[in-house]
Amino acid sequence: MEEFWRIDPGLGSQVMCACFGSEMILLKGSEAQKRRYLPPICKAESISTVAVTEPDAGSDVLSVSTRANRKGNGYLINGSKMFISNGDIASFLVALCLTNPSATSPYERHSVMIIETDRPGLRRNKLRGKMSIRAHDTAEISLSDVWVPEENLIGEEGNGFNCFMEFFNRRLK
Repeated sequence: MEEFWRIDPGLGSQVMCACFGSEMILLKGSEAQKRRYLPPICKAESISTVAVTEPDAGSDVLSVSTRANRKGNGYLINGSKMFISNGDIASFLVALCLTNPSATSPYERHSVMIIETDRPGLRRNKLRGKMSIRAHDTAEISLSDVWVPEENLIGEEGNGFNCFMEFFNRRLK
C-alpha cells in the first residue's frame, strides 16, 4: 500500500478505500449487521464508505446537520454529504446523522446509520475536475426522505460522536 501511495495517492487511497466504513461495523455493529454487510465486502461483491463531511460543516463531526428522525420502526433521513470517498460506487454508507438535537451534551446528539445506496431518495453526484487525487472516486450525496429500518442504527442512538472518534483513532494508527 505504501508503494501505491508513493507513486500516486489517488490509486493508493482507492485501493485501500473499498472497505472504508466496514471497520465501524466491525467495531460497533451488531452481529446481524456484521453477517449482512461484511462478507460481501470480503468477496469483493460490495463497497462501503463513510459519510461524515457536509457542505456547511466540513469534517467537523459536531456540526453535522443531516437529520435522522424516528418514523415508525426506522428513521427518515434528510441532508447532504460532500466529498464522500466511494460515494458514487458504494453499496452502502456508514453515515453520521443528527438524531438528538436537543441533547444537553453536543457529544450525544449524533448517531451512526447504515444507508444502502439503492434506497429511494438517495442521489449521488460524482465530483469531476478535482485539483488532485483524481483517481479517487468522490461524490456529493443528497438524502431526501430516505427511510432506513432501526436495525441500520450502529450502536446506540446518541453515541455517534464516540463511535466515530474510536473509528478515526483506529484508522490513524
